Amino acid sequence: QEVYDLMDKTADEIKTDINKYKQYLDVQGRFDKYSVGNALVISATYPNATQIKEFDDWKESGAFIKKGANVKKMFDISQTSSTQKPRTINYDDRVKLTALLKDCPVDIKAVDEIPNSDKVALWNREDNVLYVKRGGETPTIFKQLAKELTRSALEETGNTELDNFKCESTSYMLCKKYGIDVSDININTIPE
Repeated sequence: QEVYDLMDKTADEIKTDINKYKQYLDVQGRFDKYSVGNALVISATYPNATQIKEFDDWKESGAFIKKGANVKKMFDISQTSSTQKPRTINYDDRVKLTALLKDCPVDIKAVDEIPNSDKVALWNREDNVLYVKRGGETPTIFKQLAKELTRSALEETGNTELDNFKCESTSYMLCKKYGIDVSDININTIPE
């Protein structure tokens, strides 16, 4: 019950505090295979965690839990004696875009210009096509593709601000995961 209460408390906090919301997105981006509930617990208890394992798994890898670390079932690498660095993979731009578009649910069409838009990627609802402008910079393309792919899969709420917020949040999380600068992603307020 204590863990569920922590999840509820953290969920309430991220609804009203943009910094805690971004912290949650950072955690969910690093631990994308974890449930929302687990990401909320990590965000509340150890938001800078980078590699989490159970006690026995750390012991098996030759690391021991540091004295004074919170006694929980899961531990971040920084709470152990391990000198191993978290594994980071630097994917090249082409791999990032290929992964993002793998099993894309809509048709993709490369174009020289996207009519009536300054974007480098835009999903068109009417023809269900994701248009991508040729020659753009990969980080910009990645950010906009993430937003537009989210938009194509999104059940619209009728609230444009909320729908845009969901698309921006997805883009933020994916960009953080793959090391793309998020400083120009507009997540400054949480919609009602």
